[in-house]
Amino acid sequence: MKVRQVAGGLIFNSDDALLLVRNDRPYSKTSDWSTPGGVIDKGETVLEGLTREVIEETNIRVNKWQGPIYCVCVNFPDRGFFLEVQTFIAEAWEGELKVDDPDGIVTDAMFCLPEKQVELLSLSPDWVKEPLLEWQKALEENSGNQEIVNFEYEVSGYGLDDFKIKRRL
Repeated sequence: MKVRQVAGGLIFNSDDALLLVRNDRPYSKTSDWSTPGGVIDKGETVLEGLTREVIEETNIRVNKWQGPIYCVCVNFPDRGFFLEVQTFIAEAWEGELKVDDPDGIVTDAMFCLPEKQVELLSLSPDWVKEPLLEWQKALEENSGNQEIVNFEYEVSGYGLDDFKIKRRL
């Protein structure tokens, strides 16, 4: 089974708005929103790859990461594929937001307050939106004290039209 290691970064501005990026997926002709990040290349550490991806997608350089704060595992047994996502939070960053993704997938980015996050993430797969929204809710309820949480999903089917998503609790 092929394993793809991915990292995502949570970047908040001074107004506590979260940075989300729009991903235009050419293979499925769909769009969704997520935190910036991407696939870790061979020879990179997770944080090196995450830092590179965030710069490529948003022009923001993160100088210090905390985490991982949550992890997502998604098994696609019909496709022979396993996705591992580690999500970190930026403690210090610099730069001006500018979208210029060399892969052409990220086409927009914005800092969003919670209401807008819910709206934009409604277009995203469950394994993207649920962990992020649940992490934020737990953070608010626990006043910042939180252990690393793991989210596990199994996705059967071969494409967006026939995916059956089951979350393991």
